[in-house]
This record gives sequence, structure tokens and C-alpha cells, in this order.
Amino acid sequence: MALSGKFSGSYNNNYDCELRWSATQSITNNTSTIKAQWYMIKTQNYDSYNNSGDSKVVLNIGGTTYTKNINFDFRDKAVGTTVLLATYSKTISHNSDGTKSVSISGTHTTGLDSLGTKTLSGTANLDTIARASSVSASNMTMGTASTITVTKKNSGFTHRVYYSFGSKSNVEITNGAVSGNVSFTPPLSLASEIPNATSATITIRCVTYNGSTQVGSATKSVKLSVPSSVKPSVSGITLSEAIDGLNAKFGAYIQGQSKISGTVNTTTAYGSAIASYRIEINGATYTSRTFTTDFLRNSGSQTIKVTVTDRRGRTSSAYTTTYNVLAYAEPTITSFNVVRYKDANTQAEDGEFVKISISGTVTGLSNKNTVALSYKYRLASQTTYTEASVDVTNYSFTYTSGLLSGFNSNSSYVFEATLTDYFTSAITGFTLPTAFATLDILADGTGVAFGKVAEEQDCLESGFNKTILGRRLYLAPKNNLEKQIRFNNTIAETDASAATYKHSCYIYGGNGTSPISWGVYDPQGSLRALAYRQHLKQLSTEADEFKWNGKDVDRIIESSNSAEFTSVRVWGDGYCVICGNVNVTPDEAGVAKAVQVNFGKTFLKRPNVQVTANTSVPGSALLECSFTDLTTTGMKVVATRNSTASTGINWRVEGFIKV
Repeated sequence: MALSGKFSGSYNNNYDCELRWSATQSITNNTSTIKAQWYMIKTQNYDSYNNSGDSKVVLNIGGTTYTKNINFDFRDKAVGTTVLLATYSKTISHNSDGTKSVSISGTHTTGLDSLGTKTLSGTANLDTIARASSVSASNMTMGTASTITVTKKNSGFTHRVYYSFGSKSNVEITNGAVSGNVSFTPPLSLASEIPNATSATITIRCVTYNGSTQVGSATKSVKLSVPSSVKPSVSGITLSEAIDGLNAKFGAYIQGQSKISGTVNTTTAYGSAIASYRIEINGATYTSRTFTTDFLRNSGSQTIKVTVTDRRGRTSSAYTTTYNVLAYAEPTITSFNVVRYKDANTQAEDGEFVKISISGTVTGLSNKNTVALSYKYRLASQTTYTEASVDVTNYSFTYTSGLLSGFNSNSSYVFEATLTDYFTSAITGFTLPTAFATLDILADGTGVAFGKVAEEQDCLESGFNKTILGRRLYLAPKNNLEKQIRFNNTIAETDASAATYKHSCYIYGGNGTSPISWGVYDPQGSLRALAYRQHLKQLSTEADEFKWNGKDVDRIIESSNSAEFTSVRVWGDGYCVICGNVNVTPDEAGVAKAVQVNFGKTFLKRPNVQVTANTSVPGSALLECSFTDLTTTGMKVVATRNSTASTGINWRVEGFIKV
């Protein structure tokens, strides 16, 4: 590269020619002004001339031609004489990087046969004009200092540096023109430009100046990342009682009676919306900002844990807080006794006065619970009760009545005590037997009693605490009536309230035409607890759960599959496993989508659930896979992705059903 040069040649042995060029450069304009000149040189003592006007020189610089008609006369000129015949200048623009090569040519038509026409040409490789500085940088992180390296083409140049990111365009980093490298800390506020991503491209632009004149510019694009410290946070959670009236009454949560409604309060990180929630409370997990728990299981100080994930896929630090639950147990009648008296101070089995004693406990709940005690009684042979209430002020008490009259020693009486608090009642029964008699026969001879007074026709009664029979007990009623052995918890068979008492059930046998050989009936649940059909060799139950240690429990009684369910299996004890799959397609990236799944069967209680996503990108593209709104008949399967792509989710439920 140069700023001058020449191309040489000869007309003949007597004259030479030269095409000389030179250039001056403008840094400001990125141009060179080239001057081309044609010279004729006398090399031998031979005179030549042409003054007739038909000699001309044509000069060409970068494709632009200049023509000049000339006269020349070398008579009386010494050997070595050099004469300038023509000059032409032209300004040429350089390339953006300051480089330039220019073709230069010239032709001299002498008009003389002895000299003829001569052409010279060549290329001028001009000096490079210093242009814009180059810029380089490494990947950056918001809030962290980095260095932008500027390589100058001229030591006297200065530069300004700018960045563009998202909606921010040509934001100046330097405060005016600088001469060296630039330190740059991308502000954290730039995270607001990419609320749904953790990184994007930032463009660095360096503008070079020669003095106050802009020379050029250069750019460099690198990745700018949001630091891991930029994540959402849980600022708090608002909890309240979900059951009407409990807060006004107790001002506290009650074990087994309260439900908690909650709302999660969050702070987003530079504009990234919350995409999913995870609230762990009361042994369950909820996935929406607002939620309502099931009845509170445990008492004392309980912990709630909350995390949220935003649309960048960033998860907050766990937020934990506690809430207190008052321990609660249902009212309990710990003892209930009725004793016959002959007078106020003398107990007697044949007395016709009674005293009632009742002990019980009610959970105080900070002395805000209510407590009420009542009892009632009737003749065992009748259905109409006499009722009485008792003034109880303590949560743990023993009540003893005064002497009550009118209890015939030849009759049995049914007593019932009820202890009630704010939530529920406990009921306990007691049967007051007749006076003792080793053997007693009804006056009409139709009934016999041992250890008590006979009261019922067509009946064998026993008042003894223990009755030992012989080797066999035969039930062979007349008229093909159903055979029954009843366990009535002191409540008469005919009493409509017998079903309200625990253990009020009976064993029964067929009447000769019944398909059931024998069974156990539960009047409290209105169901056959157990039934054996001899002709089918089949044992069945209507109980909510059947546990059996026999070998037949392993027998599968139902096995199927369909388009809706990949597998359905039911065992002989009612244990059921259902498998299926469902596709969940989010409506919006980063927002949870729930799809209803129905089990096709009704479980006796909420089944155990497992959901598994069919994905190779867990945690990155698939942000969440879970379930919610579980009932005995169905649930909702939930998925959250960073896009609206569909996700196949396999699910499995297991539990007991009625068989």
C-alpha cells in the first residue's frame, strides 16, 4: 500500500514514457484524492516534435476518463529531458473499512509514425484510512460488572458505546467520548424486558470519532442473562376460618371442625407473572393462589409452606409460617349407671326408686365450648320416654341424681344419656333390669325368666351376666320365621333408635326360602355386614372396607381396559387399581392447566393417586405435573409448561370399592 507510484514504458529506443500517480487522504471523509500525470522522456539524441494539434493524452482514474490535446517539441532538448504532458485528479471514496484499490491508465497518441501510440496501466493500492474501532465482549449477567473491549484503528480516535435490549434502544453506556475499554454493569431493571425468559441477546454498539466527526461504528451481540437471585417471593399468606360461625364463637381453629381458607400474597420479580403455586398445609398440597383445606387433622402449632414459580421458571424461596389449632375430641360419656334403691340410703335389687350417675368430658376449647347433659327413660315394653335436663357447668363432671320414684321392680327400664357440645352429641344407653328372681314364670305361663322377673310372652329371658349353654344351640322357629341372635346394646329390638348405638347388630339365619344361609346385619349402617349364600358358595359384604387374610383375596374378579382406561383391576376384597392417561395442553405458557379425569368407579374413600408426565424435559420445559380436587369418583390432572405444547400424563389410583 502506498500514496504514490508510477507505471513506465517506451515509445521506441529514443523516448520513454511514465504514468505517475500520487494521493492525499481525508480521514474525515474516508476518501483519497488521486493525481495522475503523463510524462515523456528523451533518452537518445534524436529530435521529435508535433505542434500540429493532433497529439493527445487520455488519462483514466477508477473508470473516469480525462482527455487533453497537446503539442510537444524535443528539438534542441538535451538527452534526459522530461516533459509533463497531462495531469488529471479525482477523489475516490474508500471502503467502509478504509481500504481501497484503484485502477489507473493512460494512453498517448503521438501523431508521429516513429513514436506511434503508447498505453500504460496499473493498480494503485492505497494506504488504508483508519476507520471505526472494533468492539468485543463476553456474555453478560445483569447486575454484574463486565468489560467491553474496544480496539482502535487510530490512537487519536475516541468512541461512545451504546446498548440495545428489548424496548431499550441505543442507550449510552459511556458518559461522552472515551478513549479506552468500557466497564459496563447491565442494570437489573433490564429483566423487565424479558418477563418470560432468563436470557436474551444484547447488542453493543461502538461509535468511533475523529475529533467531533463520526468515523464509523461497530456492533457486537452477546447473551445477557437474568441472575439466579432474581426470583419471585412470597410476601405473606392470609388465613381465615372457612366454616361459618366458628371464628365468632371460638376465635381459633378447631381440630377436626375447622377448615382454613387461604390467599397467597406474592411479589413478582421484574414483571414476571406467577405461573404456579404450591401450598403445603394440613397434609395436602394445593396449586392455586386461593385454597380451602379439608378439616384440620392435627392440633397445636402447625406449619404451612408456600413456594411460587414465575414465567421465567424461577421458584421462590420457601415461605413458612405457623398457625395454631386447638385440640378437640367429641364429647365422651365415661360412665353411665342406674341403681335401684329401697329408700334414699339403701340399694336394693327389688327397690322401686333409682339414682342415676353420669360422668363425662367435653373439650373446653379455651372455655368457649358449650356443654349440655340430658337423660330420658321408658319402660322397656313401651316407646314413650320421660325426659330431663341437667345443669352442667364443668367440662369434666360426675352427675348424681336425687332419688327418683316410680320404677316397678317387676319391669325393665331403658335409659339414655346425651352429652352435647357446640358440635355434636354423645349418646349412651343403659337397661335397668327387674328385681332378681332365680326363676320366674309369667302369670299366663307363656314366658319364663332366670335371674330376673319374666316380662315378655313367648320368650325365655335371662338376667344373669353369663349364660353357659350345652354343646349346641338350635334355632328352629316355627312358621319358617327368620332365625336371629341379636346384640342390641341394652336397647330393645323394637326401639327405632337402636340403630344409633354402636354394636347394635344381630346374626340371622335363613327362613327356609331365603337365599342367604346366615349373615350379620348392621342396623346403624343399614347394611348386610356379612352374608353367606350356601347354594352359590359365596360370601359377600356391604361394608365400606373388607379386610381378609384368606387366600381368595388374591383372586382378580374384574380385569379390563378401554380407550379411556389402560387398565382396570378389581380383587376379591374390593381392592381396585385403575390406570389411564390424559393429554394436558396449556392455554398459555407458564400458566397451569387442569383437565378432569373420571375414574368410572366410586371408591369408598379418596384413593391414593400417582401422576407421572411422559416427558424428556422435566423441570425445564415441563414446570409442573400434579393433581387437585380429588374425590371418590375423579380428580383434575394439572400441568404447567413454558409453552403451549401438549403433555401426556399417566395416572394411577388405588383403593377399595364395594364388590
